[in-house]
Amino acid sequence: MNKKTTTIVYVLCGILLVAVIAAAVLIVNSRNAHEDTLDALDSLDDERDQLNEQLQELSSGSALTIDELKAAKASLEAEVASLKSQMADLEAKMSDAGQTFADEIASLKAAIAARDSEIASLEADIARYETVYTIDVREQARLIDELVTYIETACPVVRRVKDPPLDEDGEPIETTAEEIEYEWVYVADIEEEARTAFEEARDAETSADTNPDELPQYEEGSATRALLEAGEIFYPNISVYYEDLTTGYSFSYEADKVYNSASVIKAPYVLSMLEVISEDEEKYLASLEAEEKEPEEIDTDGDGTPDTIKIEYSDPAFDLSETVIYDSKKMMKEGSGKIKEMEDGVEFSYLDFVKYALEYSDNIAYNQLRQRFGFNYMYSLARRVGANSVLRNANNMTARDAGKLFKAIYEFTEEDEKYGAIMAESMKKGNHTVIIPYGVSPTKTLHKYGWDTDSYHDAAIVLYSDKPYVLTVFTDLDCGGNEVNAYLQNIVRKVNSLHKGFYKGSK
Repeated sequence: MNKKTTTIVYVLCGILLVAVIAAAVLIVNSRNAHEDTLDALDSLDDERDQLNEQLQELSSGSALTIDELKAAKASLEAEVASLKSQMADLEAKMSDAGQTFADEIASLKAAIAARDSEIASLEADIARYETVYTIDVREQARLIDELVTYIETACPVVRRVKDPPLDEDGEPIETTAEEIEYEWVYVADIEEEARTAFEEARDAETSADTNPDELPQYEEGSATRALLEAGEIFYPNISVYYEDLTTGYSFSYEADKVYNSASVIKAPYVLSMLEVISEDEEKYLASLEAEEKEPEEIDTDGDGTPDTIKIEYSDPAFDLSETVIYDSKKMMKEGSGKIKEMEDGVEFSYLDFVKYALEYSDNIAYNQLRQRFGFNYMYSLARRVGANSVLRNANNMTARDAGKLFKAIYEFTEEDEKYGAIMAESMKKGNHTVIIPYGVSPTKTLHKYGWDTDSYHDAAIVLYSDKPYVLTVFTDLDCGGNEVNAYLQNIVRKVNSLHKGFYKGSK
């Protein structure tokens, strides 16, 4: 090979090498573009997961608005458009390189199609939330702020330490913290006294020719605030728990403070025993069906016509038709109720006791049920729903735990045709309707109040249209009274407005 030929060979080899390098660079770039696209698709997966989490958060009280969801969808659509553009560029580069990646391109198209499907699903979610949550979240947040401010500032009474008792010389008798007694004082009286003193002092220092418009004015609420800050008076304890039974959204204020449950416990207690009795009846009827037997019909009212069926219970105590003759010497219990006003000799069934406990908060009826069924069923119910305050002490309850128990009551009244219907009817008739039932009227409620030392509560299932909710209001406002009731009614009204706000424009 001569020198000229050798030079030509070297030149050709160099050209070939350059071509190979160029092709390799193009292929590498193409593969990098492909990997970037796949990374972008992975990023879309993350984006979709985040959007789903945000939608879930919305149903549990998230502050996301429909506009924000639409913006998220638009962002997702823009990213899909970008991916399609990247795919087109990739196809062009692959063509220039003389390479074929048909399988990868097909996979990429399938992935984009899947994203399009997810966008359609997201649009359906948005449409659903627009139907249910056509709300201004800022307005809902304003309502919550207004509610909290009202709870913390508008109570008409405060607690004050009573003057200690005096000895024979007129000196205060020293008392321990447990012996200190408190009394309720109206805020209006505190303010009136402070305003009068302020104006008298001002007028004493004012000359006759002073322009009345230039006189300093008393700042309303300043005396109460000063006494609260000094620890000379104490604001009452108030706890609120609300839960939407359709979406699960909840709002709470000091809902984990433990109170004496007072008579609120009577409703979940009745639930705990009725659940067991109903289940026992169902098991018996199922056993008859398995044996292809018909239940025995019996006449309970003596008119000669069978009006019910005979149930053989696993525990005789489950038979609520069994009767008891009222004996005040043996059965009397102080406190609320109607039976204590009756003459001895009146006959009651245990089902009557159930109704009296729910409708009149009757202590005698409740005590008869407690003697017959004990408290273990109630503890089992509390464990099941997570009402831990009740497990710690049978007389304890928080507003949140009351909400859990009343949610269980709602489910029972909706699902159990026999005892659920009895319980719902009695709770609709429940007395002392001055708090939740009054605040949401004319909407019906299944409620149970409680009033005892350091306890003034109401708990209810509010039957708002087909969107019911649970509301519990627990306080230590044991003074009661019209002013306190009006204050609590306004709390209820504000919660009711919050609930209605979630369903403005709903179909």
